[in-house]
Amino acid sequence: MSARADIGEIDVNAGPPAEPAASVPQDKSALWLKSGTRVTLLVTDKQGRRAGVDPKTYGVLKDIPSSSCDVDFIQNQYTGDEHSEASERVTFDPAAKGVYTLLVHGLQSGPFEVSVSALSKDGSSEPTKEVEGIISEGENKIFKLSYDPAPNASLSVVDRSK
Repeated sequence: MSARADIGEIDVNAGPPAEPAASVPQDKSALWLKSGTRVTLLVTDKQGRRAGVDPKTYGVLKDIPSSSCDVDFIQNQYTGDEHSEASERVTFDPAAKGVYTLLVHGLQSGPFEVSVSALSKDGSSEPTKEVEGIISEGENKIFKLSYDPAPNASLSVVDRSK
């Protein structure tokens, strides 16, 4: 006696071939702020969220969506102060359009420099802005940073301390 099983075919009507989905353009926008050694940076958005280094606690904050902060503090070999110098980079990737407050906090007295660079949504580079000045230890300088990720938009940084 032999057993036999029939395996049937399944007819699936998938319909006409689907058209390829429209590709959504990738957001390549980014915003970078980099400090020299005498200062730390703290960026605040309109909602009060912050990214950077808290000038009171020296803790790293990343409350703004898509933000990151990398900081290396350098200890003073003579006084032992753990926060006498810093190298900091605050990044927004992707970056949201908006007006931000930039607080530059002096760790040491003397000249300081902050570099602000950006990419638009299509990945094109916007002109870098250099913020320079003289700062005292413990002093805070406030700047208004305006960023628009649209191609060919301008990036601006205005001193609000004066």
